[in-house]
Amino acid sequence: MNYELSSFLKKLLLYDLFAGLGIGLIVLILKGQYFFPFLIGLTIALVNLIFNAVSTCNTFKSQGRTRKLSIITKILRITVVAFLGVYTYRFGAGGVLAYIGGYTCQFIGLILYGINID
Repeated sequence: MNYELSSFLKKLLLYDLFAGLGIGLIVLILKGQYFFPFLIGLTIALVNLIFNAVSTCNTFKSQGRTRKLSIITKILRITVVAFLGVYTYRFGAGGVLAYIGGYTCQFIGLILYGINID
């Protein structure tokens, strides 16, 4: 992993942490039962982004030799995200919405990163 990618992921982790804590605190105060699905969504979004960034970087470095591995990891990531989305349904439809909200909350971190590029 190169320096730019590592720096990006570290900064994005901080922005996601701040955005997640802020919005997560609001979710916890308003509807505490939806905090866990929200946290799962935010965590899965961040892990998914990290795996995607690392696998894309490795694919470009290897000049396409790891194409099968890239396809397998994409299928695995989609399966995990879908499975956890179904799992959060045990909290009801609100749990699924909280999961989706946590997953999309990562875009706030991306926007903050885009605003504060050094």
